[in-house]
Amino acid sequence: MGKNDHRGRSINELSKVLLDWLTEQSYSADSLNSHRQVANQVGNYMLINGIDKYTTAVGDEFLDNYFSERNVCYQHGTQMKMIVSRLNDCNEGKTPALRRNTHTGRASLTDQFATIFERYLEWCETHGSKASTIRAKSKYCGDFFLYLADFGCKVAEDMTSAQICNACLMFDNKNAWSHVRMLLRYLYENCYVDRDYSALVPHYRRPFVMPSVYTEEEICGLEAVVDRTGKTGIRDYAMLLLVTRYGLRTGDITKLVFNELDFQGERIRLTQEKTGQPWEVKMVPEVRDALLDYIHNARPNVDSDTVFLLTRAPYRGIDISSLGDAIKRYLPMAYIDAGDRKRGPHALRSSLASSMVNDNVPYEVVRRVLGHIDPNAVKHYAKIDIERLREYSIPIPEPTGLFAHFLSGEVRI
Repeated sequence: MGKNDHRGRSINELSKVLLDWLTEQSYSADSLNSHRQVANQVGNYMLINGIDKYTTAVGDEFLDNYFSERNVCYQHGTQMKMIVSRLNDCNEGKTPALRRNTHTGRASLTDQFATIFERYLEWCETHGSKASTIRAKSKYCGDFFLYLADFGCKVAEDMTSAQICNACLMFDNKNAWSHVRMLLRYLYENCYVDRDYSALVPHYRRPFVMPSVYTEEEICGLEAVVDRTGKTGIRDYAMLLLVTRYGLRTGDITKLVFNELDFQGERIRLTQEKTGQPWEVKMVPEVRDALLDYIHNARPNVDSDTVFLLTRAPYRGIDISSLGDAIKRYLPMAYIDAGDRKRGPHALRSSLASSMVNDNVPYEVVRRVLGHIDPNAVKHYAKIDIERLREYSIPIPEPTGLFAHFLSGEVRI
């Protein structure tokens, strides 16, 4: 692509315009840094390709190139697209959009709702919400604002109880209600509305769901079917054992680094991604051998602290879907009929938990192995502890009175 193919403004000029506008809108320092970094990345792309002026086409080509060379998570990808879209707005002389609604094809939010929405998500990020939680809030709270607009509410101060109730009833997924309730509490506490409407949102109790578990024989068969003559199989086997032996979460496996593996002391020590709490276990022999086999015989010889890498260039860390895809591939190879059971790492984590509970391992020990913070979390697996439940069964009482006569045939009803 030649530099004469583009007519627009320099990326440095656009970056300054955008950053000045964000500053006027009271965006946080982290948001300004994110926009500055993306603008610099666009500038480097233009420099490498001999492009002097920025245009919308340049922004699209930059994103295509960026996503083709990297494994980008949903949140980061959405943020990149939003920032490039704002650069496009600046280049066209428009006021940048506060937030584009990327999850639905419906109309955009009103200006005030967009501003509140942006600030609420930033507030959630600064108060410790995880990436998955932010994605859920972005979807459900964005939809809630759109539903309010459908019912005639364009600004927060005009919000009515009827509009809120009607908007809540629009959700098919009732898990959205908890996110809406927190949003309404935020609006009240930050003086966008003069009363706390959060009490209007119904409470939704999730239906009883039995954990998906596999038997010990099925787990052994799944491990045995992994072909460890190839590099991919050696890597998958090591990751699989971290789930089947310890119930380690996928996010912790993909982010595992070498200083968390103590082969001399035979310990694994890490800080859990989900809870932020330390987690430590003894490195059992089969796990140690699988890890060493991968490190010495299958792992690419690159300078990276991340343990598990892609088997082909670019040799970056694997994403969280890699292990799940592998398990789904190995299940039919092991002739395991999953039926309606889940087929991912979490099902293997549940299998370990239920097996420990059934073997009378104390709940506190199971909780620590799984890395739960809530002491009651493990009791979820007691639902399938059939043998222990039998100990508390109540004997059926002998029939008496009219019911006994009915059973004996003496009385007809």
